[in-house]
Amino acid sequence: MTARHAWFVGAWVGGTALGIGTFFATRGFWPVLPFAGLEVGAFVAALWVCLRRNRYREVLSFSGDVVRIEFGLIGRGAYSSIEMQRAWLRVFVEPGPHMNSPTRLLLGSHGHRVEVGRCLTDEVREQLAARIRELTGSAWRRASVAPAADH
Repeated sequence: MTARHAWFVGAWVGGTALGIGTFFATRGFWPVLPFAGLEVGAFVAALWVCLRRNRYREVLSFSGDVVRIEFGLIGRGAYSSIEMQRAWLRVFVEPGPHMNSPTRLLLGSHGHRVEVGRCLTDEVREQLAARIRELTGSAWRRASVAPAADH
């Protein structure tokens, strides 16, 4: 959802709720209006949080022997990045800490692990893990295949 759409939805829901609250307030049910205002305030706050979290990005770049993972926000660029050797990169999908917790997608190399894809569903996280394994596995196979020596 874009910011423009969020403002439109917020104005539509807020206008409807305050309109209904005003209608009941004019009929003598004045306590409805403050609660309608609280409802609109909570809804707008939830929209703001959703838009703010929607700006978060994780970018994985595969180039040569290096996998680069960048964490950042749209409009502000990357605030953190990590580089790992492609040949040594391992992909782990672990269960969450609790029974109903989502799984965790971890990329590890040389004793370091980085979690990626926190905002994804478990199914999409599994697909991403398979794709990363495919990209890193093909580099490993190319590096390990040596031309046959004819004697």
